[in-house]
Amino acid sequence: LAVAGIAMRQVLVDHARRRAAMKRPPSARALPLDSVVLAYEANGMDVLDLNEALEELGKFDPATAQLLNCRFFLGESTEDLAEKFGVSKRSLERKWAPAYAWLLKRLQ
Repeated sequence: LAVAGIAMRQVLVDHARRRAAMKRPPSARALPLDSVVLAYEANGMDVLDLNEALEELGKFDPATAQLLNCRFFLGESTEDLAEKFGVSKRSLERKWAPAYAWLLKRLQ
């Protein structure tokens, strides 16, 4: 699960970097990943900024960074993550709440 989250994150970050590096958008059809990157942007999150924040978080709390990575890039629910990480839903929520607050503040 963690590896899949990291892989999805890398794919989206690489795509966002290539998209940001383009001088003008392609006049042809949009790439499928464009819609995913645009969905993050529609929710007020830049994929590149999110990646930077998760890397920063990973330096002082790797387990929580892994949790946020799975939540954001795999779309896993709290219940699914609690089961997969082998903790109670309440324990996961206690870890999630301050980490998510930190992330939102970091992304402002």
